[in-house]
Amino acid sequence: SLMPFYDPDVNMLYLAGKGDGNVRYYEIVGDEPYVHYVDQYSGKDPQRGVGMVPKRGVDTAETEIAKFLRLCDKHIEPLSFKVPRKSESGNDDLY
Repeated sequence: SLMPFYDPDVNMLYLAGKGDGNVRYYEIVGDEPYVHYVDQYSGKDPQRGVGMVPKRGVDTAETEIAKFLRLCDKHIEPLSFKVPRKSESGNDDLY
């Protein structure tokens, strides 16, 4: 089954599938085509479930925009989604 997570603060949609090892993420915009593929996390173990960590658990100093916990058969794996930056001049557009 598909597990969708939407973050309205950064207009990102995260899709994880039960039994799949991937988490794909997309940017949602107001103009056509409305959805833009960004990237995906590919894990070697299939996930049984995924949960989004509350925003207070995000490391803004590392330009992290989302954090998830991925439940696998024998372990829980933390996932971090970050925005790459060339300079450290500020992140006002993210937070």
